[in-house]
Amino acid sequence: MCRSLRTILIVDENASMRYYHGLLLMRLQYVVLTADSPEEALTTMERSAPSIVLSSLSLPEIQGKDLFAAIRCS
Repeated sequence: MCRSLRTILIVDENASMRYYHGLLLMRLQYVVLTADSPEEALTTMERSAPSIVLSSLSLPEIQGKDLFAAIRCS
């Protein structure tokens, strides 16, 4: 039985955390997109709409909750 592909966007300034979580999710057959800043995440979302966004709450420019508010408004 083939599972449909689902896309997950990981937003975290820590490259090691993005890599680790991305590897785990890819092993579970998810399509993984990554971003190291909220601006990059919003740009990525303009090109491809993910099913789920995983974000660190403490991002350098804005807080994770503010990123989700920006996503909700767009």
